[in-house]
Amino acid sequence: MKVSDFLKVMFVITFTAVLYIHLQMSIYDLAYQGKKKEDTVEKLAENNVMMKNDILRLKSADHIGRELLEKEKDYKFASRSNVVEVETTGGNPISGLLAFAKF
Repeated sequence: MKVSDFLKVMFVITFTAVLYIHLQMSIYDLAYQGKKKEDTVEKLAENNVMMKNDILRLKSADHIGRELLEKEKDYKFASRSNVVEVETTGGNPISGLLAFAKF
């Protein structure tokens, strides 16, 4: 075998090995990028759950009531003196409620 043929074969083998290594590095790089994106998506999903929880807590009747009672000192909870009892005279129980409804 001549030296030029040997060098040609070695060049092809070396080029193929370098190309293979480059492809393997690209595969690992894409895997790391995918893992980073997956971690980002998981963090965003956790953040979304926490935000939904905070929004529901702020919209809750308990929170709104506490805020109103802190800001306005004139508000009071209903007591026995503030409750009106209504007698219904048969018929539909809704009709008694409709009599006090303001349209």
